[in-house]
Amino acid sequence: MITYSLKKAVAFFAENLSGARQAIDQEMAFVVEEVHLSSENNRKEDTKVALDQYFALFEAFSKDS
Repeated sequence: MITYSLKKAVAFFAENLSGARQAIDQEMAFVVEEVHLSSENNRKEDTKVALDQYFALFEAFSKDS
């Protein structure tokens, strides 16, 4: 349920931003889907890798504001 809500929020920003922040958000959308699929399939290591990628992208997204 959490990943579904996150996917919806990221999709909103991907559609409504421009420039570098939009590009980062589009990458985040892909990574959020990876988090969702990995966690759904109980792949702990893959989920951790995807979460690490997400938080790195979030840092970049936050700094660009």
